[in-house]
Amino acid sequence: MIIPACKDPIPRGQGIEYIEVDKDDRKKLTVHFLESAIVDPELKDPKNYTITGGSRINVKVSSVVVPSGVVDRVDILLNQEGDFSIYSLEIKNIGIIDPFFATKKFSFKIHCFLNKFDCREVAKEVPTTLADEQVIDYMAKDYDSFRRVLIDLVPSKVPSWTDTSEADSGIVMVELFSHLADQLSYYQDRVANEAFLKTATQRISVKLHTDLIDYKMHNGASATTYLFFRAKKADLILKGFPVSGSEIVFELDEDKMLDNKFNDMYFYTWGNNGCYLPRGSTGAMLHGDFSGLHKGDLILIRDARKNNSKDDAYPWMREVVRLTQEPKKSIVKDPIDKSKEIALTEIVWSERLEYEYCLDNSAAIASGNIAKASHGKSMTSDGKKIEESLNEKDIPEIGGRLMFTLMHAPLTYLAKSGNPREAEPEIHVKVGSEDWIRTEDIFESGPFDRHYTVTTDNDGYGVVFFGNGQFGQIPPPGSEITISYRVGCWAEGNVGRDTLTGFKYVDSIESVTNPLPSIGGIDPERIEEVMMLAPKSIKKDLFLYRAITPEDYEMAAKSYTENNVQMIGRAKARFVWTGSWYTVFVSIDPSGTVKMSNELKNNLEKYLNRRKLSGYDLKIEPAVYVPLEIKLRICIKKNYFAKDVKEVLEDALSSKAFFHPDNFTFGDAVLASRLYRAIEMIQGVDSAEILVFKRFREPETATIGNRKEGSIPVGELEIARLDNDSNYPENGVLTFEFIGGK
Repeated sequence: MIIPACKDPIPRGQGIEYIEVDKDDRKKLTVHFLESAIVDPELKDPKNYTITGGSRINVKVSSVVVPSGVVDRVDILLNQEGDFSIYSLEIKNIGIIDPFFATKKFSFKIHCFLNKFDCREVAKEVPTTLADEQVIDYMAKDYDSFRRVLIDLVPSKVPSWTDTSEADSGIVMVELFSHLADQLSYYQDRVANEAFLKTATQRISVKLHTDLIDYKMHNGASATTYLFFRAKKADLILKGFPVSGSEIVFELDEDKMLDNKFNDMYFYTWGNNGCYLPRGSTGAMLHGDFSGLHKGDLILIRDARKNNSKDDAYPWMREVVRLTQEPKKSIVKDPIDKSKEIALTEIVWSERLEYEYCLDNSAAIASGNIAKASHGKSMTSDGKKIEESLNEKDIPEIGGRLMFTLMHAPLTYLAKSGNPREAEPEIHVKVGSEDWIRTEDIFESGPFDRHYTVTTDNDGYGVVFFGNGQFGQIPPPGSEITISYRVGCWAEGNVGRDTLTGFKYVDSIESVTNPLPSIGGIDPERIEEVMMLAPKSIKKDLFLYRAITPEDYEMAAKSYTENNVQMIGRAKARFVWTGSWYTVFVSIDPSGTVKMSNELKNNLEKYLNRRKLSGYDLKIEPAVYVPLEIKLRICIKKNYFAKDVKEVLEDALSSKAFFHPDNFTFGDAVLASRLYRAIEMIQGVDSAEILVFKRFREPETATIGNRKEGSIPVGELEIARLDNDSNYPENGVLTFEFIGGK
């Protein structure tokens, strides 16, 4: 690609005529001179070439190469390719180069701007005039009125047409046009009604309205339950394995490893009678070696006593708990037969038991092979998943955005947190071979983001929307769009215990059931409820979260959460007059870390922008962390090993303990008294003395003043930091001088 030189004055000497960027290797420039100049050795020295410009990328000259047999140009090799901005190449310190021709501008991306504007000529509108002004009856809104208007119009246009028989072809055309006009009139009324929340009747329209006020209308949620597999042998059951009951289908939410030895696990009572697993228990001892269990596994605890029908006498006495520790295996002497050894496995869980279980005669049993499942069916045929495919040209275009309505309903929504407003649809979209990403709001997407959104209509059918080229990318022309999803949702999935027993035959599974009722199935929020609750949510949001004072911004920032996890530990806000308006600067101290990611910064900025007053700018900035330099002299007691005390001391004063990021906030001075207190709590320390007590790289004299004041002062917008990482000493250094000990 070549950028021709401008019409410059006739050169008085040597200079640059034009610069060519290699189309295959953009790190290579070819500089063409006005005259043959390679005879000058200074033109071969890369130090005489300087490249300036660039918005994000700085480019430097690596070397200069002279092609063999060429005397009017040189090849310049660069360290990297530049960005989209304009660069300048300048030749310095060479006497034969005319200063006027020593500089030339060029671009690495000139091809990107060749077709920046559409070169097609815009068609001129041809003015049209009506020969006769026709009176329009705006009261005609239905089929009969349109038919009457057209029949009255015909004699004025075609006087010779007098046949009004229903069999006449002209009457047939009039009735067809009346039918079409009736449909168009209906659409006009619907559009007018859907434009307002109070009169809208379609869920898609209501969702668009509520999105404007940050009210998230939910589409229901699928029920979840636990499945108990009675295994014949060890086997891995994959995610998506279906289990049915009547017309309801549940599928596993994750892979599950089964083992027949986990079917029935009995509690150990040490040979005692009348033993119970009391209500509120969080642990028990199992009889046998169950080392195959792991932390995080689900365990079913149930009353196994039978009635006369050999069914469970107390079927409601069942609970599912999750192990919080790795099971501990032990070998002990049999309390009855001392010559024998038995294996025991101790398990611990977090949930407190709701019932009391009798352990005599194996009345209570623990069972593994428990997996979580959710209501929803993947479309299957011959064991292979069916994916709905269509060509991009077959998708209707609505308002400049491509959309597609799924063939089956209702679309499955899973609420992992239990809140239906946070439920996510079970859907996956591929355009060609590329996976596209689902977002809540396509208007947050850029023109190159491969995003789509999903909502549901009044009948529960999922509707997929793509971007329009400005907000979200348009699927490439001719591409194949593949959509796979699950069907099954709402309260109909709340079924009773022991109702999900059907499954496709697998030789490793003897039976399957749901020991507990399924829960969590919620019907979609009704439009009438949304109309009542959405306006009230605006008032609530204004009352609780409108930020006016600096304290309001600090409280709003600390209230920001992601997945119900508080992301901001502390915040400091201040107003600064920037010449024409106020800018609110909010310094952020993230929870549990000293690094604020760009994603967190952007999300927090959007969160606070919804709460700030108009006329104010907002700027999010990370906290200013002050690295410390501290040196301690530790006197160790005679009976303690210096190495052991040092290890404990370093852990106690590490960034995970005393100098943890959450232990200091904005303006908190580092107090010597707190440091001494932490040291004195360590066994083996006889005494301690602070030798160095200052900011990192401050002069040594700063220690004298800080020791006298008993603290290292920290500014209002600063936070003390001491990581004691040898790789990053600039983040704080802590050293020790040990005396005594063994």
